Amino acid sequence: MLGIGRQGKVKLLAAVIFCFSFICVELSAGQMPYEKGVRILPGQWRPHCPYEHIAWISPSWPSRDYVWLDFPEAIFAESELIYLGHASPVFVARFRDLPKVEWQSIPGGIAHERVLPNGIKFGASAVKNHDSTGAELRLYIENGSKDKLKDIKLQTCAYLRSLKEFTDFTTDNKFVHLRELGWQPFKEDASGDYRSGRFRLGWRAGPAAADLPVMVTVSNAQQRLVALTWYDSTYSLVSNPQHPCMHADPFFDDIEPGQRAEIRGELLFFEGTIEQFEQWFRKRYNQPEVLLLWPDGAPGSEGFDDNEGEEIVNRSETIIDRSVSNVHKPSLTVYLPEKSGAARSAVIICPGGAYTHLAIDKEGYDVARWLNSVGAAAFVLKYRLRPQYSPPTPLQDAQRAVRMVRSRAKEWDVDPNKIGIIGFSAGAHLASLMGTNFQENTYETKDAIDQASCRPDFMILGYGAVELSQATQVTAETPATFLFCSSDDSSVPPLRSVNFYLALQKAKVPAELHIYESGGHGYGLGVRGGAVASWPMRCADWMRARGLLNRN
Repeated sequence: MLGIGRQGKVKLLAAVIFCFSFICVELSAGQMPYEKGVRILPGQWRPHCPYEHIAWISPSWPSRDYVWLDFPEAIFAESELIYLGHASPVFVARFRDLPKVEWQSIPGGIAHERVLPNGIKFGASAVKNHDSTGAELRLYIENGSKDKLKDIKLQTCAYLRSLKEFTDFTTDNKFVHLRELGWQPFKEDASGDYRSGRFRLGWRAGPAAADLPVMVTVSNAQQRLVALTWYDSTYSLVSNPQHPCMHADPFFDDIEPGQRAEIRGELLFFEGTIEQFEQWFRKRYNQPEVLLLWPDGAPGSEGFDDNEGEEIVNRSETIIDRSVSNVHKPSLTVYLPEKSGAARSAVIICPGGAYTHLAIDKEGYDVARWLNSVGAAAFVLKYRLRPQYSPPTPLQDAQRAVRMVRSRAKEWDVDPNKIGIIGFSAGAHLASLMGTNFQENTYETKDAIDQASCRPDFMILGYGAVELSQATQVTAETPATFLFCSSDDSSVPPLRSVNFYLALQKAKVPAELHIYESGGHGYGLGVRGGAVASWPMRCADWMRARGLLNRN
């Protein structure tokens, strides 16, 4: 048994792990060709380390080299070493003689899963991240034992020996960010004057000095770097002058029997100065999670490969107003507000764009941030578009999105009976289809997610391109609806919203309609000002009156 709070023993464990772990296995040029782009491969097993899980991850720049990522390297719970990926003669984990577990191929990367003799299951995955700057890392623990798991700390190590420009046997090229001093070479014994940070330096017992949850190693040859982070799940940052390596060691909150917890991190490659990296990372740190609706590929997208990626164009020189097209991997971008103590409502957001592009900022991400501000969870939907796709493909994506949120409602602290949908222009057309066609399943059932209902509990339709024929499909089961539009809209006549509202009234479905004298079309939250900019407040009032918001 190992006492985490006892600095000497923990340092000794670290030294033993390094001494017994890192024998570099070089790949020949034939095994890993000299090419650009992140590649993720299973690492090789070594005779004295039968339990470890090594992933080889190549940088985003042209290279035949790789980072050797060991995760998890060790797992502690209540000061006890319950798993160690190395055969150590000094520190012995509680469970020994474990079977070999192979990496399995998954879309975009690799994954493994192991079950300990006491029923505790853990696993990890490394996949190419969404912008090809590295690997997205995930670790999970499922408590299959009879006892509560407490004080859970892990070790994860990025070993850099194969990347020649990062191989200095020193901590002088390993940097952490301190609030008072900015980027500083790593020192485990940081002065007590610099303890206003959140993330610890050293083997779990060091000072909370760093204010960014990332360890950075800088190249000795060019302006580029490698970084390891577990974002808000980072507990401590560590390096060792005896080895070209760096740690970002994560933690888990206590896990009750039968519960499962998951954390997310990244191994990042960046070309530029460390100051430029800081600006980039700070934006990324606040970046919400992006989930593919179909991780194994969306139905109907089988003919498109990874090289046919999304096209993003900023349509304004003064504000961020991006247009997204060429979507082949429909997704949800998750925006969660601060917890309020009670399960909250959730809203799936369908940006408009005539089904040829998505106004992803003003009718997507900006709307999500507004919903968060009033206490609702928000999920921005990227759905597939013309000319590559035709109906009912966008409806497939919307149905899958509602089902995904409902199936994971507990995880996101969402009330499964308060899941709505908002759309703008063509996105409002799609949202209205969800309210009138939810009984029609538009794709073949794939997994457990598809067992959940796709009916939204409420709808919000902004300057909606709702077809007149849709009014005839309104029934008493159509969800309660809030509508808004402008009299001077020359793109979508306000009569479409009026007819849909009258159909809701006839079916005795609760509805509210706001028609503004001016505003035109495509104004999102009201970016051009005027009376139309008040619709978010009126909508929030309507949601509160219906018990959909917990926050005033």
